[in-house]
Amino acid sequence: MRKGTSIGVAVAVGVGIGVAIKDPVAGMATAGVIAILLILFGRLRK
Repeated sequence: MRKGTSIGVAVAVGVGIGVAIKDPVAGMATAGVIAILLILFGRLRK
Protein backbone atom coordinates (compact mmCIF):
# COMPACT_ATOMS: atom_id res chain seq x y z
CA MET A 1 0.00 0.00 0.00
CA ARG A 2 1.32 3.42 -0.95
CA LYS A 3 1.76 6.15 1.67
CA GLY A 4 -0.65 8.49 -0.11
CA THR A 5 -3.39 5.84 -0.03
CA SER A 6 -3.19 5.29 3.73
CA ILE A 7 -3.18 9.06 4.39
CA GLY A 8 -6.23 9.43 2.12
CA VAL A 9 -8.02 6.68 4.02
CA ALA A 10 -7.14 8.33 7.35
CA VAL A 11 -8.45 11.70 6.16
CA ALA A 12 -11.65 10.09 4.84
CA VAL A 13 -12.22 8.32 8.16
CA GLY A 14 -11.54 11.55 10.07
CA VAL A 15 -13.96 13.52 7.90
CA GLY A 16 -16.56 10.77 8.35
CA ILE A 17 -16.13 10.94 12.13
CA GLY A 18 -16.32 14.76 11.99
CA VAL A 19 -19.61 14.60 10.07
CA ALA A 20 -20.97 11.93 12.42
CA ILE A 21 -20.25 14.01 15.55
CA LYS A 22 -21.03 17.36 13.82
CA ASP A 23 -17.51 18.67 14.55
CA PRO A 24 -15.21 18.93 11.48
CA VAL A 25 -12.27 20.25 13.55
CA ALA A 26 -12.32 17.23 15.86
CA GLY A 27 -12.70 14.98 12.81
CA MET A 28 -9.60 16.47 11.18
CA ALA A 29 -7.66 16.13 14.46
CA THR A 30 -8.72 12.48 14.59
CA ALA A 31 -7.62 12.05 10.96
CA GLY A 32 -4.19 13.47 11.87
CA VAL A 33 -3.83 11.01 14.75
CA ILE A 34 -4.92 8.09 12.54
CA ALA A 35 -2.46 9.16 9.80
CA ILE A 36 0.40 9.31 12.32
CA LEU A 37 -0.51 5.86 13.68
CA LEU A 38 -0.68 4.39 10.16
CA ILE A 39 2.74 5.86 9.30
CA LEU A 40 4.25 4.49 12.53
CA PHE A 41 2.74 1.02 11.98
CA GLY A 42 3.95 1.08 8.37
CA ARG A 43 7.50 1.80 9.55
CA LEU A 44 7.32 -0.96 12.19
CA ARG A 45 6.15 -3.58 9.66
CA LYS A 46 9.19 -3.11 7.39
